[in-house]
Amino acid sequence: MFNVGGAEVFVILLVALVVLGPDKLPGAMRSVGNVVGEMRKLSNGFQSEMRNAMNNTDRPPTVGPIVGEQPTDQTPTVPPVAPTPPASTPPEAPPSPTVLRQANESMFRPPADPADQRPSLERPPE
Repeated sequence: MFNVGGAEVFVILLVALVVLGPDKLPGAMRSVGNVVGEMRKLSNGFQSEMRNAMNNTDRPPTVGPIVGEQPTDQTPTVPPVAPTPPASTPPEAPPSPTVLRQANESMFRPPADPADQRPSLERPPE
């Protein structure tokens, strides 16, 4: 995990012995061991949950009685639902080339009459 070899572990233990002393070193090592063990448990639990989630994705969800409850004749069942086809709409005919040409020309042609202009978004002077 940390790619620490035997020589590095020996140096770390030697430094810990000098810093903590022989009285506190066993307790500190025990605490470090407990923390490492808890981290491994958390990591393994997380990995197993992820594996379970990935393995259960291809199964459809099931509806059934509550866990621990004995099924009875009155247990509701969900009937299968048949997929409904989408509503078909007739395709619209594309506009003719003449209509497209007229629309294109009207976009770039200035209005013939000032009254045909679009209203301005600015407030009129008061």
